[in-house]
Amino acid sequence: MECKGCAKDFSESQLKKVGKWGFCPPCFDKLLDGSSAGNAEDDRGISSGETLVDHLAAPESDEDSPPLVIQEEQARCTVCNAVLGEQGGHDMGILTVCGNCYQELISRPEPVKISEEAPDEADTADAEPDIPWQDPMETVPCTGCRRTIKKVAAKQFQDVPYCPDCFYKNNYHLVEDDIASEATAADEATAADNAGDDQNI
Repeated sequence: MECKGCAKDFSESQLKKVGKWGFCPPCFDKLLDGSSAGNAEDDRGISSGETLVDHLAAPESDEDSPPLVIQEEQARCTVCNAVLGEQGGHDMGILTVCGNCYQELISRPEPVKISEEAPDEADTADAEPDIPWQDPMETVPCTGCRRTIKKVAAKQFQDVPYCPDCFYKNNYHLVEDDIASEATAADEATAADNAGDDQNI
């Protein structure tokens, strides 16, 4: 591999890399010192006031690299990708759009007209259930201990309010379950009697 400073061939392990270039140890030391590179600089056409770094960073001659040609592309609409004419487009922030897309973007859409339905035709399934409103701050006295409790927290037993302590201490919740099961059994017996009467007729 060739040293970029003196242009002599060295093995890759002997060269020290600076960017993409390799330098032999003497050229690398000269590079770090910033001093002139002596004969190697004179051979490569480096002026005495110019360092090796300055020379390497300078653009190469026109013979070595072709000139950079920038090809002009036609401007296009960001939305529809149509080629913009001589008038150009409309700048909307980071977007450049054609006249048609611009009109579509800034025009206000026509409102959708919804015909109102008669109240009779409205869905009754969407109607909210009619639940009476209870004031959450309303208080009632407990029937068992006479303590004042919130009405929404009161437990009802035989249409009388109890605080939760009295309600569960007196096992009213079990009594309610028994009453409910007795009512269910009575309803079933009544239904069986009615079925038997229907068969006799």
